[in-house]
Amino acid sequence: MKILLVNDDGIRGEGLVALVKELYGKHDLRVVAPKGECSGNSHHLTFNRAIAVTKTTIPGYEDVPAYYVDGTPADCSRIALTELFDDMPDLCISGINKGPNLGVNIHWSGTLGAAVQATEHGVRAIALSHVCFEPTGFEYAAKFAGRLIEKLDGFGLPQRTVLNVNFPNLNEVTPKKVVVTKVSRTNWFSGYHVVRAVDENTTEYRVDPTYRADDGPGDDDYEIRQGNISISPLLYDYTDYGSMEKIKSVENMIE
Repeated sequence: MKILLVNDDGIRGEGLVALVKELYGKHDLRVVAPKGECSGNSHHLTFNRAIAVTKTTIPGYEDVPAYYVDGTPADCSRIALTELFDDMPDLCISGINKGPNLGVNIHWSGTLGAAVQATEHGVRAIALSHVCFEPTGFEYAAKFAGRLIEKLDGFGLPQRTVLNVNFPNLNEVTPKKVVVTKVSRTNWFSGYHVVRAVDENTTEYRVDPTYRADDGPGDDDYEIRQGNISISPLLYDYTDYGSMEKIKSVENMIE
């Protein structure tokens, strides 16, 4: 299988390297990743400046085509799928992210932004995240990804569906089971704290990693806390079909 590997932790991200190590020799790999750390970039694309793309290598896997991009994770997917290669991959894998992508936090995830961008080009996508913020524990997740790839063809997923896979802290637990989950309302970064008052008119704030759980059995974050692997199928079609008929009367507003 031809697989595009992207991430938001940068070209030297430990999770990305773990994927290359696990999938090398089993699949036709290509790597396009940000030059550096790009967490929290969501689906941001760069429009206001030129994007530098530099050919590089993954140490120990020099025959794998690899580039780093002076742009966002979504930029990486987009430029990889439109400019850098002569053929399209069968699958895009984004990650393995250092830190969770659960609950409402999926909205600003660079890992998911890169995966979603791939689906816009007709490429199936998986996003992988490890709940631990330490750069360790990726070997298990990479091996699981290799097994999940083999099951993809049997799922029959819609084109714009991304599988959002999150692993519990693999440095502390061995996952008990895999649970197909829905997205919770849990927020891992629920506020801000004051950094300093610059002057009487200006105050600097920084995102505060305040954890606020809002979930239950079958929700992504809840199952992670039970030591399970969470897989949420995310469909990036923003139309609220259930509300279309409810607001139908607006069509009579212009006579």
